Amino acid sequence: MYIYNHSTPFILKPFCLIKQKNKSNASLFWILLIVFHLVVLYLIHHRFGFNYSNEGAKYIDQAKNLINGNGLMTIKYSSFYTFYVLYLSVFIYFKLPLVLIIICTYAISIYAYYCFYKLLKHSINSTVAKIWLTCMLLSPLILYWQFNLFSESFFIALSLIYLSVFLSSSPSPFSVLKIGLLSIALILSRPNGIFIVLVTALLYIYQHKLLSKKTLIFGSLFIGIILMIVIVFFMPLPYEDFSFQIASGAIYCGFPTLPPTSLPEANYTLWNCYANIYNSHGLSELIQLFIKKGLSFFVTSRPYYSMFHNVFNRAHDIFYILGIIGLYHAYKYKKRELSILMAFFSIVILNAMMVSLIYNEWSERHTVQVFPYIFIVGAYIMSLFFKKIKLNKIV
Repeated sequence: MYIYNHSTPFILKPFCLIKQKNKSNASLFWILLIVFHLVVLYLIHHRFGFNYSNEGAKYIDQAKNLINGNGLMTIKYSSFYTFYVLYLSVFIYFKLPLVLIIICTYAISIYAYYCFYKLLKHSINSTVAKIWLTCMLLSPLILYWQFNLFSESFFIALSLIYLSVFLSSSPSPFSVLKIGLLSIALILSRPNGIFIVLVTALLYIYQHKLLSKKTLIFGSLFIGIILMIVIVFFMPLPYEDFSFQIASGAIYCGFPTLPPTSLPEANYTLWNCYANIYNSHGLSELIQLFIKKGLSFFVTSRPYYSMFHNVFNRAHDIFYILGIIGLYHAYKYKKRELSILMAFFSIVILNAMMVSLIYNEWSERHTVQVFPYIFIVGAYIMSLFFKKIKLNKIV
């Protein structure tokens, strides 16, 4: 690398100046990003503070039950969140302050963002990686969840670490073991972890051409059908939190749109709940509920949020449009990034389908988990826009 000084040959001086300018711009980018990130964190904390109640308090109670030897109770009520409860139990066991859990989860999140940034830089390009990281570090929708004990921030971080490890690993016994352990941890952190595990595995098989495209497609359909059968017909649901809400037509915020169900308290599956709606209100109402619940997945505002909160949340809607444009562009021009963009888009759609099957909770908890992937597709089309502007300036 040349350093510009008086002894540098005249013909190389412009190139040295360009390198120095690029290095200076890169340093400025990171400094500004860190400063603005800290400012956004401060504003969110100033407005909302730390939250140890609601769902977080439930997880803490389950962690205490686990420590006291009531492991079966934890598995019964938090089977899909077992690993997160285990994570919390470490802090509870050593009687550490709850704020330390939030700080440690934040540190894990920053590490996860960095790992995923490197993955995007390698698999797509550095501009997309920088735009994505900027979105993650400045988004109030993402950062708000860093200040509570809900499982969202932990799950997002674990998901990004898993994707980074899986998609950048070369086949070896150690990498298989590492990916296997991370898969188990991810699936036991939130139920939709299974979507990320399956989609990532299919993407890896496709990229490395381990199976033919035809076999991959039919294999994916077969796995999807088996999973759907298990989830709809065999998976038992807690009555108060799920069966009652679903049978009452809950769409989002947990507010039913149908009269309270007459379904007596018992153990039910999704099929039992749907059958009750069909028998009571007909097929048309059942189809409308599926559509309404699917669309509600993408709504991040709530009537009881402040205007400040809703405005910042709904500002993220622009990424839905950017994402659609990005996918269309990659498909139309047969870009090499299409496979990885489609994989991330699939994770979003599968999560929306999950909400269609159950119901969206009182907050944007379901939706925030897929915004890292929505940001990627949005960052892709934004990078092309910036590239076009740069080329026009040069011309």
